[in-house]
Amino acid sequence: MIIGKSHQRIIRERFSREGNGILFPDPSPENLRGALVKKISTKEAASIILKYEWLGTMPPCIKSAWGVFFDGVCGGAIIFSEPTQKNVVKAKTIPVDALYLSRGACAHWTPKNTASFLISAALKMMGNVVAYGYCDHRAGEVGQIYQALNWLYLGPSKGGAHAFTVDGKEVSTRYLRRKYGSCSIETVRNIYPGSDIKKAPRKGRYVGVYGDRRHRKYWDGQLRPLSLPYPKRS
Repeated sequence: MIIGKSHQRIIRERFSREGNGILFPDPSPENLRGALVKKISTKEAASIILKYEWLGTMPPCIKSAWGVFFDGVCGGAIIFSEPTQKNVVKAKTIPVDALYLSRGACAHWTPKNTASFLISAALKMMGNVVAYGYCDHRAGEVGQIYQALNWLYLGPSKGGAHAFTVDGKEVSTRYLRRKYGSCSIETVRNIYPGSDIKKAPRKGRYVGVYGDRRHRKYWDGQLRPLSLPYPKRS
């Protein structure tokens, strides 16, 4: 599979050229010295996620949101949602109480490594946890940030389609199950008659372990034998 430049890299470069009216420190930070990570509101997270993230939507079932601040200005946000337990249990590898990193993005003016700094700092504040997230090849993602964090790659996610594209717009199976009680292709065709409907490809799964030495050692022993080589950008 040929995977080009990621969506977030493209949009960061475009905003850097054109500007987008978003507030940022003056001068913009050159490094992470003095950066502060803390919990934020869903509204604060949305100001970053809706502008920079590939899906361009906020996820359902949000548990917490975290942001990274430079001189009091939020430059990046991540969101943890209720785990998709059906897929977690089906995988039989990730604990059912794992934290699901469902969204994440940083503003175009933030320094290098802001995303990995934000994820790492937030999870370290949560104690003994296992977290997982996905990379979407359609967005040009190979999980570069997860790789920088030394997360383990578990290969493509399991099961059937995780989403459908309806006239080019993604509709998640989770949303369909919650609203309509079914996520079958027949259900999607009945909801969107006459639309161009396609199954979205499976995403790559990454998992990271945080906490004390005993916790990390146990889950590393459980997960590392199941890990695969990192996918690379072609």
